[in-house]
Amino acid sequence: MQIRVGIKEDDKDVICRAETELIMSQLKRKNTDITFKKYSIKQKERCNQSDPWLDAVSCAIADGVIDMGITDMKRLMESDTAYIWNKGVNLSAITKRRDARIVLITRKHRTKNSMITGKQKNNKKKAVLYTSSEDLKRHCSDIYADTECVYVSDLKECMEGLSHDFCDGVIAHADIVRLHRYNHIRGYAYDYIPSDIYIPKTGEAVSAVLTSSSLDMVNAVSCISDNNSLKCIDIESSVIHELMMYGYIQEARAIASIEKDCLTINACIYSHDKSLRMSRSGKLSDSEEIMKKLVSGITGKI
Repeated sequence: MQIRVGIKEDDKDVICRAETELIMSQLKRKNTDITFKKYSIKQKERCNQSDPWLDAVSCAIADGVIDMGITDMKRLMESDTAYIWNKGVNLSAITKRRDARIVLITRKHRTKNSMITGKQKNNKKKAVLYTSSEDLKRHCSDIYADTECVYVSDLKECMEGLSHDFCDGVIAHADIVRLHRYNHIRGYAYDYIPSDIYIPKTGEAVSAVLTSSSLDMVNAVSCISDNNSLKCIDIESSVIHELMMYGYIQEARAIASIEKDCLTINACIYSHDKSLRMSRSGKLSDSEEIMKKLVSGITGKI
């Protein structure tokens, strides 16, 4: 069986290409008879949708140009997907969540407690961090106090800035760092921040596999779908929905993890200049009760 796979025409998009190669290798391990043919897909310069790549790949599938395309699950969840499903495009698999933590990368001659290029403020040195994530820029001060976070559009440029001492460190999603192959550089230190301190957006570090609605194609691809990822995303979405029903909460996030028959949910809320985190765990079979206790625990402390 040959699968026509859509890849971004832009060679600079390391993440999308790395995700696609990862999915292809997983499918090949499941079925050695599968072969792949790559088709370069060009994004529209002007697109009414929030994610031009999602629009381009869904159109290519609907038009019969390709059979399969890979996108980021987080972006898929943030988009208006009704138009995608109406085209006859199918969400055939979501992958196992990769590393959802974030990481602070510094040169080994300094640490997060010993910054050297930071600015002075109130007699305290304010460290300068680079990031290619607008979300991390917004929440950086929740993780590291006395820091100035500067947004740079590309992780490669962030790392170049660090190598030339233009900044004290780079803060990034661990999964993105790994896909860029920046996770084992000699002379650099890596400080991983657990996901109960910085809770990522739902769908972070998860890939979504879009295919045509052909039964053969759906069956061929669905074998790599991870059931626990699907359960976790459903749980996270439910917790966020319940928390956001309280009008004074500006933003809510949740991340769930399943180990055998145990479920752990970490959640946080942002309300004006305040934030609150909480965790609850128990048996997976009691997931509804765990979610209720978590929501009531958070709302009871506001």
